Amino acid sequence: MIQQLLPFIPEGAGEHIEKMLQPHSFKLKVVRPRKTKLGDFRPGLRGASHQLTVNGDLHPYHFLLTLVHEIAHMKTHEQFGMKVSPHGKEWQSTFQELMAPILQDDIYPDHIAAEISRYLSKPKASCSADTQLLRVLRNEDENKSHILILEDLPEDALFRIPGRRPMRKGKKRRTRFLCEELDTGRTFAVHPLAEVQTLNHQR
Repeated sequence: MIQQLLPFIPEGAGEHIEKMLQPHSFKLKVVRPRKTKLGDFRPGLRGASHQLTVNGDLHPYHFLLTLVHEIAHMKTHEQFGMKVSPHGKEWQSTFQELMAPILQDDIYPDHIAAEISRYLSKPKASCSADTQLLRVLRNEDENKSHILILEDLPEDALFRIPGRRPMRKGKKRRTRFLCEELDTGRTFAVHPLAEVQTLNHQR
């Protein structure tokens, strides 16, 4: 299992992951990219093995963080069952404990480790919700360097998120941009790092 993971995780992380996984009965799948999630955990029912999945297109630094996130779900479930919130204090504490030796072992460059440490002080349900951390991880990914993101566009620019209707970029409110869907006039709060395609025509 660990040998299959080595191409997806940073050098030196294999021993940490192997130690985390040894006590558990599970199936781990590296899957095709999904737009709605980076990874997930599904508890085994009626004696079946747990299932963990992680998107295979993630940069190794991002893949490792996502994998440990899901392992923390598995460990929390085995300890507490369904009695606790999926991203409650029990999961947060487990996630922090699992990541601590990885951060101490210099698996991540210092600037990424610093952002992960900040994020782990109170981890959110997804690191994608932490724009600062996601931006740092994205900057390491050469496959993403040519992709346009919403925060790169000027205000009032027309764009499309793949699979969505054309939109106009509006002002930023707190952490997201308010964008108008041109065909319906509806307003959506869009993540600043959303991948977009520009539209040249004006309306």
